Amino acid sequence: MEEKQKILRKRAKALARLSMEDALEEHLLEVVQFRLARENYALESAYIREVVNFSGLTPVPCTPSFIAGIINLRGQIVSVVDLKVLFDLPLSAPPDSAKVIILNHNEMEMGLLVDKLKGATAFAIDLIQPSPSSLTDKTQAYLKGVFGRDVAVLDAKAVLSDESLIVDEDVGA
Repeated sequence: MEEKQKILRKRAKALARLSMEDALEEHLLEVVQFRLARENYALESAYIREVVNFSGLTPVPCTPSFIAGIINLRGQIVSVVDLKVLFDLPLSAPPDSAKVIILNHNEMEMGLLVDKLKGATAFAIDLIQPSPSSLTDKTQAYLKGVFGRDVAVLDAKAVLSDESLIVDEDVGA
């Protein structure tokens, strides 16, 4: 009987530990961090299909200035948004460390040009603070909030669902 009690206690502890881990995971936001014009940003990893090296773009005439161009990604054409233009940040040529983060949600897909990838991590959702009111409306619309003192957490779903970022105009014959 004593051996059965030990086994049951061991199982109860294991189940409690698993429940605690599940609860912790529910309160974490897995993100990919990157740099953009001396500022730190993060995107929820659930919306990131992949990250590719920046090797140049094909410009597309008659598109808004925030459309950096298009890339051919294994036969698929993906439009790339320059967040520096979109957020009115200081413009500069993409550095050698530049990457394109490919976002994907439902049928929508686009690339975001970033200066440098910093890596993947997880933030406690409770520690993400509301966006400061000093930001421009344009920037504010795409932010979930701020983590710590210097990481702006972008709302990838808001970026992907913003119709003003979609260039889909049919040209008549």
